[in-house]
Amino acid sequence: MRPSPDTPVFTIGERASYTPALEAGKSVVKFGPLLFGLYPGGLAFASPQEAEDHMRSHNWDRAKWAIYELSGDYAQDTKDGHLTNSLRVVKAQ
Repeated sequence: MRPSPDTPVFTIGERASYTPALEAGKSVVKFGPLLFGLYPGGLAFASPQEAEDHMRSHNWDRAKWAIYELSGDYAQDTKDGHLTNSLRVVKAQ
C-alpha cells in the first residue's frame, strides 16, 4: 500500500462482494498477476471516468458492478490496463 500515491488507481469490482466487506471494515484486495501469467492482474484505470467508459462500452450492469479506488499509484502499479501488484481496495467511487 502506498501512503500517498501521485496518481490513484481505479478498478471495477462486484458490488455484492466488495461493498459489504468495505462497510464491515474488512480488508479487500484486488490481485495483481497470478498463476504463472494465466491471470494478468485486475483491470486498472487512471480515473473513475475511464472505468465508467469501459463498463459502458462492454455493457456491464452498473447495478452489479462498481468502481473502486485502490491503494496504489497508476504509474507504478499498472501496465497495459492491468495491475502489476496486488493492491488494497480503499473506497467505492
